[in-house]
Amino acid sequence: MANVRVFSFGGGVDSHAVIVLQSQGKLPEPYDYYIFANVGANSENPYTLEYIERYTKPFCERFGIKFVEVQKQRGRGNEKHPDTLLENIQRSEKSIVIPVRMGHNGAPGHRNCTDDHKITVVDTEVKRMGYTSAVIGLGIGADEMQRVRSTEWYTDNAIQKKREYPLVSLHLTRAMCIKIITDAGLPEPPKSSCWFCPFHKRSEWIDMKMNQPELFAQAVEVERIINAKRTAMRRDYAYIHPDCVPLDRAVADQPRLFPDETDDNCDSGYCMT
Repeated sequence: MANVRVFSFGGGVDSHAVIVLQSQGKLPEPYDYYIFANVGANSENPYTLEYIERYTKPFCERFGIKFVEVQKQRGRGNEKHPDTLLENIQRSEKSIVIPVRMGHNGAPGHRNCTDDHKITVVDTEVKRMGYTSAVIGLGIGADEMQRVRSTEWYTDNAIQKKREYPLVSLHLTRAMCIKIITDAGLPEPPKSSCWFCPFHKRSEWIDMKMNQPELFAQAVEVERIINAKRTAMRRDYAYIHPDCVPLDRAVADQPRLFPDETDDNCDSGYCMT
């Protein structure tokens, strides 16, 4: 079959701006499908999932935009069932699928979560649709050029594909994307990421502890589970917080006074867009 045009929908500001632009006929070329690889109701930011149900899906239906939600599956044949990222973390005995910071040098570890629960899931859906080649749109703005990667054709997961960046092509920054969304009558989307993501900024951890204390406590428990396994294997401590301090001690109770770093530190474009 001919190339399919797919936008890898991340659930954040950039992704929603692209959907609004398509509804207005303002993209250089529209996408056939917007595919959202959901890492699981127990793993995604609950505010993001609520926003998608309340605003994104009705908006897409209104304008005839094909929105597809998929999730990683585990098992074979009729025994397949959804596999969430949190369950993967809890199940895995030796590897850590999220990029925790290693105690010996503070560098982030492997980011298998993006490959396993985002990129491969989108590719699997493309193949299920009957396509062997695809143009994959990614929601990266003009003010995030450090995240832009090659736009040449390459092969991955048995698919010929190439990346494209519609917001970069249109010279649209995050601030401009927010205005596009709100001018269309939609509220600004919440930050899109897993609630236990080690790439959260310091300010995001403070906000979570203040506004979502139960979720923050769960993130502390995720870090505890990871390190219980590492201790059993005689490995060094791994941290979720960027300061390489255990999460329950790293986050103060006072509100943040100043904004911190702006980079998401996720250069694939499949996460946090």
